[in-house]
Amino acid sequence: MEQRKKNIFLRAAGAVWRGVEAASRVILVLFFLGILIGLMMLMRGDTPDVPEQAALVIAPRGVLVEQLAGDPTDRAVQGTTTASRRSTSASTR
Repeated sequence: MEQRKKNIFLRAAGAVWRGVEAASRVILVLFFLGILIGLMMLMRGDTPDVPEQAALVIAPRGVLVEQLAGDPTDRAVQGTTTASRRSTSASTR
């Protein structure tokens, strides 16, 4: 059986469409690559020069809260709070 050849116009239109599609994919990849490189440059930033004998100074701000001791599962089963745990541990000393 002989295959019919497509019309020259249809073949040309198909070739143009494949070219447009390939160009759009390349442009999209380059766009996202540019965004990725831009984000990496923003995250890099300039780091300050730190002398070798510098000390780390911590200046906490805000309200200090108590931290519960022990495993959360044990606390849930026992139903004790920080205050009651302190009073029981203080009385056993």
